[in-house]
Amino acid sequence: LRSQRKLQAIEEKYGLTVGQVKDINRRMSIGEAKARRAKKEMVEANLRLVISIAKKYTNRGLQFL
Repeated sequence: LRSQRKLQAIEEKYGLTVGQVKDINRRMSIGEAKARRAKKEMVEANLRLVISIAKKYTNRGLQFL
């Protein structure tokens, strides 16, 4: 009931049908999932870079990890 009322309010306020709201929500969810995957890939790539740089400084009196 609460969800239906919210959808009706959105329909009235923005002039969108329930189907359009659901489609927008689906596309937003897909976009958020893609953003999470891209962020994970970037973090993993940066970790590999940090480790490769840190390895260059071993044997210089600094501990690795």
